[in-house]
Amino acid sequence: MGLRLGLVSLVVLLSVGCASPQQHRRPVPQGHTQASGRHSAYLVTHGLHTGIVVPSEQLQDLLPGLAERFPAGRYLEVGWGDNDFYQAGEKRTDHTLKALFWPTDSVVHVVSVPSSPYRSFPDRVVRRLCLSEEQIRSLSQFLADSFLRDAKGGLLPTPTGRQGVNQFYEATGSYHLFSTCNQWTARGLRSAGFAINPAFKLTNGSLIGFIDSVGAGEEGCRWPG
Repeated sequence: MGLRLGLVSLVVLLSVGCASPQQHRRPVPQGHTQASGRHSAYLVTHGLHTGIVVPSEQLQDLLPGLAERFPAGRYLEVGWGDNDFYQAGEKRTDHTLKALFWPTDSVVHVVSVPSSPYRSFPDRVVRRLCLSEEQIRSLSQFLADSFLRDAKGGLLPTPTGRQGVNQFYEATGSYHLFSTCNQWTARGLRSAGFAINPAFKLTNGSLIGFIDSVGAGEEGCRWPG
């Protein structure tokens, strides 16, 4: 009974529907002083899940299909997760167990954010990241690398993807117990120059704790380096 209870607790902790694709390693930008950070990105929590928000044009320059799909929003939020669990309206135990204990296909979830994430997500935990040109480009490339492409480089929206201000797309990488949404988010932060170890970032609380440990500068900015 104790083992079963522990397993259930682990499933509840990690079944956030997101996971980390295997990213190609690239040079990590060096940290910059506060004066050099000119671009805002954001970390947003949704339950146990986290998403990364960047200015729309940063990602649309790399993925023109997003400009056609989301022409109006000021920002785009990107999340990543297990194909079945993330898209399921009703979260079923079999989806959860499959996602955790077998490598499964993945999807990217994109949400159009019309204004500042602080205003758009008033009931969520939001942290602002202030990045240099090099850092925001590196983070945006990390996000773009999470999208699976067809032979012509086009995006692959899923048949069951939501419509309106958000959409699911087929993604790179496999979801499993040791490669989770929050580790993917941590890799994104690392790509932007934050000195973070993704291996130990299993919960959104650990991510927020790390960002808060960096300290907030002017206007709540968290600066890499």
